[in-house]
Amino acid sequence: ESVSWETPGYTYLGVGLALLILGGSLLGWFHRERVVGLFVSKERVEQFTAGTPPWEHWLRAGLLAAAVGLLCVALAGPRWGYVLEKSRANSLDVIIAVDTSRSMLAEDLSPNRMTRTQLAIKELLEMGEGDRYGLIPFAGSAFLQCPLTVDQGALRQHVDLVRVDLIPEGGTSIGEAIDAAIKAYAQHEEESHKVLVLFSDGEDHDANAVKKAEEAANNGLRIFTIGVGTPEGELVPVTQCTACEAPNVPGRDRCHECNARLSPATDFMRDEAGQAVRSQLNEPMLQEIAEITGGFYLPLRGARTMETLQKNGLAPLPKSENNNAMVRRPIERFQYPLGLGVALLLLELLWPAGRRAAARQSSVTASALLLALALPLSLFAETKPTLSDAHKLYRDGEFAPAKQAYEELLRLQPGNAKLHYNAGTAAYQAGQFNEAQKHFRAALRTEDLSLMNRTFYNLGNTQYRQGQAMGKPEDQILEWEQAAQFYESAVELNRRDTRSARNLKFVRSKIAEAKAKLEQLSDEVPLDGVTRFKQKQEKEITLRVFPPKRELIPERPYWRMFALDQYAGGVAKVSDSLRAKAGAARESHGTQPAGEAWQFRFEPLFSEFLPLPGPFTSAAVRDAAWHYNREAFQGRLPDVPSQAVNYSVTGALGNERLPATKADAPLKPDRRNSFAPEQDEQYPGTTLALNLRPEETAQLLTVIEAIRDANQTTAKPIDKFIHGATGFLQTNHQYTMQTRIPENFEEDPVVKWMMSKEPGHCEYFAYSFVLLARAAEHPARIVCGFAGGEWDDKTQSWVNVKTDAHAWAEIFDGTEWIRVDPTPPEQGQGEGEGNQQNQDPQQGNNNEGDPNQQQPGQGQQPNQPQQNQGDQPVDEDRDEGELPPELLETLRQAQRLLDALKNDEKPLSALEAERGRLGRGRRPPKKNW
Repeated sequence: ESVSWETPGYTYLGVGLALLILGGSLLGWFHRERVVGLFVSKERVEQFTAGTPPWEHWLRAGLLAAAVGLLCVALAGPRWGYVLEKSRANSLDVIIAVDTSRSMLAEDLSPNRMTRTQLAIKELLEMGEGDRYGLIPFAGSAFLQCPLTVDQGALRQHVDLVRVDLIPEGGTSIGEAIDAAIKAYAQHEEESHKVLVLFSDGEDHDANAVKKAEEAANNGLRIFTIGVGTPEGELVPVTQCTACEAPNVPGRDRCHECNARLSPATDFMRDEAGQAVRSQLNEPMLQEIAEITGGFYLPLRGARTMETLQKNGLAPLPKSENNNAMVRRPIERFQYPLGLGVALLLLELLWPAGRRAAARQSSVTASALLLALALPLSLFAETKPTLSDAHKLYRDGEFAPAKQAYEELLRLQPGNAKLHYNAGTAAYQAGQFNEAQKHFRAALRTEDLSLMNRTFYNLGNTQYRQGQAMGKPEDQILEWEQAAQFYESAVELNRRDTRSARNLKFVRSKIAEAKAKLEQLSDEVPLDGVTRFKQKQEKEITLRVFPPKRELIPERPYWRMFALDQYAGGVAKVSDSLRAKAGAARESHGTQPAGEAWQFRFEPLFSEFLPLPGPFTSAAVRDAAWHYNREAFQGRLPDVPSQAVNYSVTGALGNERLPATKADAPLKPDRRNSFAPEQDEQYPGTTLALNLRPEETAQLLTVIEAIRDANQTTAKPIDKFIHGATGFLQTNHQYTMQTRIPENFEEDPVVKWMMSKEPGHCEYFAYSFVLLARAAEHPARIVCGFAGGEWDDKTQSWVNVKTDAHAWAEIFDGTEWIRVDPTPPEQGQGEGEGNQQNQDPQQGNNNEGDPNQQQPGQGQQPNQPQQNQGDQPVDEDRDEGELPPELLETLRQAQRLLDALKNDEKPLSALEAERGRLGRGRRPPKKNW
């Protein structure tokens, strides 16, 4: 650590006096006889000059010159190191957050954004003398590098240590910086005005920034944002690694990803398409964050930006009394040069010289002894811990005292990476995981790759222990995901690091176990797989949709996630054959124009399937790999995401009617005899397979016959079936979320429920409709996603919460898959899940197009709640006038027949004969669709 001086002028005086003494000794030696002759007779000159040899003369002169020089150095007041003391002072608390993402390398500010930011921070510190400042660097994550302190010297050193790529997690997350500032202020009990000065280019890759700003405002934190860069932007210079193609900060010798040696050639940051990335200042976001918290925004331009911030922003704020403020007092080190100077002076005085008088010699000796006795009082008045003491405490298992000893040494050597590492290991062993994490992160600021590898390993251990202490699986997953990243970094630094590789495998297995405990929408949905989210009544936001225009969102939109083509025993799932059809994410549909982009934000830990409006021209998922199943119109991530997923869709169409794909070709009328769907477990045969017992199939056929007999209109057969099947389900069943799942594994739970009068939730209605459709030889599948939601004016987005999860059906008419929502409204509500099955994101609220076009499930559907019913409750004993009399009579006959079947067991041959009478035994070569 550098030495400071209380009065540095004395050092120059000491040098001058020492030179003067040496010069006088030189002149005295060569002219000694003449000088002595001035005072004694010529006879006595030789007596006085012959008694001292030359080496003794020069030795004594050197001792005297050195002693005088050291005494002057002691007068100058040398200082190094410091101790912390409490200070009672009035000050303003200001935390400075600095963006350390790669975009800060752009040179639209001279010399670049990062260097210009460091200069601005130092300028701000000069204006705020006496205030307490802290420092938070942030990129993909953030941490408190320097707590609040009035020691500006220490803070300047931390500012100099801030550099691009200081934080391993890439990207820019302003929300993380704000959250770190909130936590930093929470550690201080005294009441004070909380201020955050945030330096960033505003290229936030996390939409959480505005939400965190609102949280900061609620906590009394005022944010002043400083825009670093220009709206026009600039290319970001990097050094490209030829081995792994990872971008690196110019000036590095080795790649931060693979540790390969880097060439000095400079390139620019590029996107996935190979185009150079231009980093631009995002002023609107920075302005919004500042306005939410009561601060203001300033662009970092010109020489008066910090002066404006101090004058108009910080200076008017009242200062508070900080009784617990700690200041660093420099340690006075004058004792060392003083003691050494006195020792040299004593040596010169005690040196035996020629023929000195015994009395004088005795007097000098006594004086020297007195000085020697007083010398230790100044030299050893202050003791301090040593590194060996700290090591001994650690070896003895005294981890908490060892941590304190290492931290005492860190006060003398701030920024020492090895001391931070040792303090972190001691804190970890003492169970102080937050302290351990802080020290390990500080230890990463080292060029020693071996130390960096061990630090990443211990950071992973610390993060795992923090997650282990949490009760909720979702909280554990977030901590363990970070632990996995640290282990990955350790393995990348040292491929032979078996400990990190073993722990990485272990923590990934723990993440998988924790995710398995979560309730999520997966590709295998039991009868309560969707309703369990509704039963919790949680209003936790799961999906945000940012449309190009508000009018494009209909009154009740459907966001489609995945289709379940295989059904058996009350469980619907994605068949292996359909899953295998997932391809690259660049797939698109049709030749429709691209149109404007829809932006989606899907919250983590809900499902690996992405909610989509329907077919699209193109789609892109930010910072994540994904696959798109063109046959089922569903996008899927490799795993349930632990972080929010942001993606965009252009040319989005609705999912009311989905076009047939190549895999659906066998379902078309002219090819229906080419395969046997009852025995075929491959898609698309799975959309016709029933997997029911013969008697259960016969029950479905009875219902279908009644539906056909009741509807003798000229409408298309598919439309007549949709109306009849939906009417049958909604007439005999009400909607509820409290249905008990049957535990009799011998009977199909959906068929058993369908033949009863019990109420049910959306899965029962959707599954029942699909089984009826398949029994009537209409290919059908179950679909899960979100339905409904509400518009959020504040964020200008459509919001869906967990309770908006829903299941509906799709039926194939030979050319298209038609969306059908057979679920009725919940009792006591005027509108519910069954009302809006034909609205699409592209249709909006306007009834454009052919006014005479009859859509399935709307218009003349007899069992649909009428507009004049308003919010009247739907009673179980509903008015039979809502349905045509002939349909009601047929349904009553069907119910009586079903009751008779329950009481009169027929042989299987009779059931098969009845099935053949209904046309199920043979299939015509071509069906009139």
